[in-house]
Order: sequence, then structure tokens, then C-alpha cells
Amino acid sequence: MGLCAARQLQKNGEKVLVLEARDRVGGRTYTLKDADHGAIDLGGAYVGPTQNRVYRICKELDLKLYNIDENNYTVMDLRSCWAKFKGSMPPFWNPFKVLDINHFIRTFDIMAKQVPCEAPWAAKKAKQWDSMTVAQFIDKILWTQSAKEYAGIFMKALFCAELSEISLLGALWYFNCGGGVLRLISITNGAQEKKVEGGTQQISEGLAKLVGDYVKLSSPAVYIKYDDHTVIVKDSHGNVYEARYVISSVPPPLLNRIEFDPPLPWERLQLMQKMPMGSIIKTVMYYKTQFWKKLDLNGIALSSDSVCCCCIDDTKPNGGHPAIMGFILADRAREMAAATPLVRKEALCAHYAWVFGTDDFLHPVDYREYNWMADQYSGGCYSSVMPPNVITKYG
Repeated sequence: MGLCAARQLQKNGEKVLVLEARDRVGGRTYTLKDADHGAIDLGGAYVGPTQNRVYRICKELDLKLYNIDENNYTVMDLRSCWAKFKGSMPPFWNPFKVLDINHFIRTFDIMAKQVPCEAPWAAKKAKQWDSMTVAQFIDKILWTQSAKEYAGIFMKALFCAELSEISLLGALWYFNCGGGVLRLISITNGAQEKKVEGGTQQISEGLAKLVGDYVKLSSPAVYIKYDDHTVIVKDSHGNVYEARYVISSVPPPLLNRIEFDPPLPWERLQLMQKMPMGSIIKTVMYYKTQFWKKLDLNGIALSSDSVCCCCIDDTKPNGGHPAIMGFILADRAREMAAATPLVRKEALCAHYAWVFGTDDFLHPVDYREYNWMADQYSGGCYSSVMPPNVITKYG
């Protein structure tokens, strides 16, 4: 985050200026201030163990966090089976399926630890792993259809891309940086453990207040001229700024919109063209009551072949505004982006009714969504995806 860098530099006595392209701070954290439902996180929302810098900032800004409630049962809807379970791992009745998914997680974590976070291209088997997609790896190592589908769900949910679009090396690198499979896919003691009361965008808003008048909104950089001593930056309004250094927090694929003088190295230009952002439409469906709790369900569902890959209860911590947050991902997001919000809403309601087993989900009281693929300053979410043969050629 540019604001984090600016605040840290300020603490060390440096003069800073933050050029923010949007008319707000926060980037891919976006908390809609909704008149009917209060703060709605339509962007990045969750905080978990190992994210110590985020916790420190929240403490500094006096922001309160609350735990995601995963009591009651999670639903798993695969082509091959439907089940309810508690925790992060589905209790397949077939022992071969249990062995299969456990073998996958153990093997994936062992391989991931062999990929250096600071230099993934330096891994001993980098070229071999970079030439393989996650889809090919899953098909190769897993034997049972249920285990393949389950592994595919959390891979798609983390990368917002089809498994055939993701380099195995890129995925291993991501999981090693994130602390392993269970850390990234879990709620309790995992990456989805907590949320910020009032919305995650408050982190950026609080930092902007600390940085003060040195944050300029609606000022996208369009030109950067640099040498060994000085950097000249021009924004879209023609304003010119001079500094010693520039820190970029622009998503890599979008850096091509900025003219550099001299041009960036050809390797960097090629790399930026080959790192697409993930594809996602984030949705929130509101209901009159939290009726799923009476069915001993926690509002979490994982689906391998539906409009919504995964969903989670997004009811306010005080029990107000009962809601299910759903993620439309990868190919489904690209397909559904061409539809109307009403079509997406009805498709999600039908999915929830099917996966949770009650028609009560067909009767929402409200709906909100955000198509991150259409956000001109993000181009998608959550982050860039590494396709095969990119890291080893351009790393």
C-alpha cells in the first residue's frame, strides 16, 4: 500500500506526497457506505494470523476486529457428493477420498516450501513446475473426483482464475508466502478469521488522515521521467511533481498506462503484459432474518460447479442486516458480467436455495455487488495471476 509506505517514510523524517488515482483511498479495499445496510466490504475484507502489520495498523488506528462465525455446519456441494461438515476439511465417508485430499495438502505444502518467497525462479524444479498448470498437477496427483473438485474450489477461490490459467510454480510460491494450504483456506486460525468493524477501507482512510494534506485524490500518474538524481511525475491534470524517489503501488498489469522516460526494461514490460488480474464479482445478498442458523448452518458453502464458487455469512457482528456474501469467480465471472444485476441476483438466490436446501433463500430483501473486472484502476482482483512459463522467463 502506498499509504503504508508514505506513513513509514514520514515517521523517519522524509517528505512525502501520495498521488491517488481514485476519488477515494483504499484501492482494492472498498467499503460501501450504504444508506440501508451500513458499511459493506465489497473489496478486500479479511484479516488473519501472520498478517501482523495489518494488526499493528488496526491497533494504531483504534479499529476493532471481530471473528467470523463458523459455528454450525458448512455445506460442500460437489458434482459427486453433497455434505455438511465443521472445520476446514470435509469428512468424506470414503477413506480413500480422505487420504487423497490429505496427501494433496501435505505434498503441496512440502513442494511450496522449496520455492523461495524472494526468488521463486530460483527453486530447484522451477522450470518443471512453471511449465505445468495447477489443473494438470491436480489431475496428476489426485485419484478421486471429490478430492479433485475440493482442491479446485479453494484454488479458484484464492486466485480468481481457472486452474488451467495458473502456473504450478506461481501457486506454490503464493502458498509458501501465505503460510501453507490450511492457513490460506481456513477461517479459524486462517486467512479469513476476522473482519474490521465498520469496514476494511477504514485502514486506508485512517492512514490518509495521519499522512495529512500530502494525499492528492483523483490524480492518476501518467508520466514518469527519472535519472540517477531526480524523478519527475506528471498527473492526468498536467500537474508536475519533483522527487528523489517514486514508490509504485499500482497493480503490475496497469503500469503500462504510465509513460516512463527512459522506458522500463523490456523484461519488465513483457512481465507486466503477462500478469493478468483475477476475475471476480463480489456480491452481498440480504435477508430479513438469519434463518440458516435455525437449520444449524453457518452460511458457508463451497461449490465446484455453480455460479458461486464459495459464499460466507456476512451478517453484522451485532446480528443486524443478515446477509450472505458470494463470490462469482474466473470464467463464471466473465460470463455473468455480460448479464444484468437482476439476472446475477436471481442466479445466486437459486444457487443458495439449492446448496443450502431451503427456498427461503429465494426471497432476499436487498442485493449489492461490485464487478472488479470493470474497475479501471484495478482491472480485477484479488491480485495478479502467474500463468505458466512467466516466472522463470521474466522473474
